[in-house]
Formats: sequence, C-alpha cells, structure tokens
Amino acid sequence: MLSKYGIVKLIIIHAQRDVTILLLGFFIAGLMHAFVPQKTFARHLAGTGWRSVIKSAAVGIPLPLCSCGVLPTAISMRRNGASRAAFTSFFNDVTFSF
Repeated sequence: MLSKYGIVKLIIIHAQRDVTILLLGFFIAGLMHAFVPQKTFARHLAGTGWRSVIKSAAVGIPLPLCSCGVLPTAISMRRNGASRAAFTSFFNDVTFSF
C-alpha cells in the first residue's frame, strides 16, 4: 500500500511527464505554424478525398505525441486549412500509434 507521500510523489511524476508531452505538442504546432506555409496545408490536406487522409496519416504516425500532445498540433493543422477528414486521420493515428 502506498503511503500519503508515495501517492503525492506518483502524482508529481505523472504530471511532469504529461506536461512535457503537452509542451512537445505545442512546440511541434509552433514549428508547423512558423515553417510550414498555410498554402502547403491547403494543397496537401484540404481535399475531401482519400489522398488528404493518407497524407495526414503518414505525417501523424511517426510523431512521438500522445493524446495530450496531439491536440495543439491537430488544431494547428485544422486552422491552417486541413480538412476534417485529414484532421481526424492525423488525430487518430497519433493517438493510437503512441
């Protein structure tokens, strides 16, 4: 059984890990906003066909983000012109591949 201090220590460890991953998501979203032009998102991820879904999945699979860190990145993609289908594909691939 964990003592009172063991539980507090466990909460602090998990909070540090979650904040680190969330900051990584904000950092990647910031890089995408700064270095990837909005026209690129519109050209590759704005369509309603299957190509935009495949492209967003290909981008999402190798990223080391969890469900906390994927939110700012996916929202940034959506605001920059990605379609709903591409947004959903990216969000689900990153969440389930981590």
